[in-house]
Amino acid sequence: MTMRRLLLVLVPVLLGSCRPAEEPELTTPALESLEAGRYDPRFGLEYWTGRLDERRSDEEWSRAVAVCRERDLRRYPNCRTVRLLGTVSTIPGFPREEAP
Repeated sequence: MTMRRLLLVLVPVLLGSCRPAEEPELTTPALESLEAGRYDPRFGLEYWTGRLDERRSDEEWSRAVAVCRERDLRRYPNCRTVRLLGTVSTIPGFPREEAP
């Protein structure tokens, strides 16, 4: 096989494998609720405030912020709390939960 033929075969294969990474699946019920069109009271202010807390800052909170960043809050009501907390948490002196 000539070099040109080899390139004609390999280039499309290599380019096909360079697709953008797909967004990982939502893996927790709280993150899944962000996809819902109805408000879920289990994942309201108390739940997301706990996730935002510095001691418990975790991937779930980061994912929630990313998922809700561009969402239409009329269609995805569970993102309202995440967006609100994400905004107010940038205010200097925003209170955090006290360690038990």
